[in-house]
Amino acid sequence: MKTTILLILAGLITVASGCAQLNTENLSRDEQINLALAQLKRSDRQIEGINALVKLKATPQLIELLQDKCARTRDYAAWALGRLGVKEAIPNLAKMLNDESIDVRLSVIQSLARLGTEESVLAIIKCLKDNNKYVRERAILALST
Repeated sequence: MKTTILLILAGLITVASGCAQLNTENLSRDEQINLALAQLKRSDRQIEGINALVKLKATPQLIELLQDKCARTRDYAAWALGRLGVKEAIPNLAKMLNDESIDVRLSVIQSLARLGTEESVLAIIKCLKDNNKYVRERAILALST
């Protein structure tokens, strides 16, 4: 409660209709990125954190998040890199096709398909031999579009 009051007084949080929202317009880009990264540490704020990084086009941070210990964060980061069209991330994404999380592998395939380069297609082809049928199906779908 004290933290919320201090943030409201500092102008970082606005309260409307009983909901608190972060006001980041007066923050520098680096401060906004740090705030987004802090949101990723809270399971109820991960989507907001990733969306903020996408809005800021924080490519290096998103690539780094592919190595996060949390599978959901890796999943969201892979999705975000594809959404932003970050072709430089293809080698990093291709490595993620061996991730232990099926959801991460599915997001990586989708992002690689969105990037649409020869390198990404070759990486997706390797997924046709994955031991999980959903991963194989997603690879087939990605290659057919």
